[in-house]
Amino acid sequence: MKEINYLEIIKKSWKITWKNKYLWWFGLFLALNGGISFNFPGNNEWSKKMAENEGQLINFISSHWQLFAAAIALAAFLGLVFFILSLISKAGLIKTLDKIEKNLTGNFKEGFKDGKKYFWKILAIGLILGFFIFALLVVLSSPVIFLFSFRALFLGILSAFLAVAIFIPLIVLTCFIGKYSIFYIVLSDLGIKASIENGYQVFKKNILASVIMALFFIPINISLFILVISAFLAIGLIFLLVGSIFHFLLAKMGIIIAIALGSFVFFVFLILANSIFQVFCQTIWFLFFKEIAGVKTEEEIGENVVEIVQKNIPTPEEI
Repeated sequence: MKEINYLEIIKKSWKITWKNKYLWWFGLFLALNGGISFNFPGNNEWSKKMAENEGQLINFISSHWQLFAAAIALAAFLGLVFFILSLISKAGLIKTLDKIEKNLTGNFKEGFKDGKKYFWKILAIGLILGFFIFALLVVLSSPVIFLFSFRALFLGILSAFLAVAIFIPLIVLTCFIGKYSIFYIVLSDLGIKASIENGYQVFKKNILASVIMALFFIPINISLFILVISAFLAIGLIFLLVGSIFHFLLAKMGIIIAIALGSFVFFVFLILANSIFQVFCQTIWFLFFKEIAGVKTEEEIGENVVEIVQKNIPTPEEI
C-alpha cells in the first residue's frame, strides 16, 4: 500500500479552503442541500402541549388545505432546486480544485459552468447506486420478514444479524465507489460504466487507506460540533446582554427583537460554517483521491501516448 501523509492532506485542504474563499459558494449549495437540523430531547409537558395542539393543527390543515398543499409543493420545488444545485456545485468544486492544483486561475462562475456538464452523469451514478442499495435492502430483508411472520424467532434474529453483517460492508463499498466514480467522471471525463469500474478498482486497491481517511473525519466532525456549540454559547451570551438592554428600553418587545436577531445571527453562522466545512471535506477527498488514483486527464493521456509513439519511431540513423 502506498504511504500516505493524511495529516499533510488535511493541512493542505484547509489552506486551499481558506485561501480560495470563492469556493465557499460551492459549499453553500452543498450545505443547503444537506440541510441543518437539531434534535432536542422532549419532556412530558412538551408532549402534552403537542397532544393538545394536534387537534387544532388537524383542523387548521383541513380548513386551509390549499395553503398547506402550496407549502408542500413549494418545499418540494425548493428541495429539487437545491438538489440540482448541489450536484452541479459538487462537480464544479472538483473541477475548480483541479485547476487550483495545476496553478490555473478559477472562479465560481466558470466552475459552476463546468459543473453543469457532468450533472446527468453524476445523477445517473446516484440513481444506479441508489437502486443497488434499495435492491440489496429488499433481498436481505425479505428472509428476515418471512421468518418473523412465521414466528421463527431464533432463525429470524440470526438472519437479521447476517443481513446487517452483509449490508453494512456493501453500503460502505457503495459509498466509496460513488465518491470515486464522481471524481473519475469530472477529472477524466469518463463514461458512467467506466467511472464505476475504475472507482471499484481504486477502492479495491486502497481499502485500508480509504477507511483510515474516513476515520479522520471523526475528530474533524467533533471539532465542528465543538465550534458550533461554542458559537451558540457566545452568541447567546452577547444577545442576552443585548436583550437586557432592549428589555429596559422596549419591555417585552425588546426581548422578542433580541431573540430574533440572535437566532438570525446564529443561523447565518451555521450556514457559513457548514459551507466552509463542505468545501474542506470535499478538498480532503479530492487530494486523497489524486494521491491514490493518480488520475490523468485526456490531454495528459494524449501527451503520454504521443511521447511513447515518438520514442518507438526509429530515427534515420537507426534505419
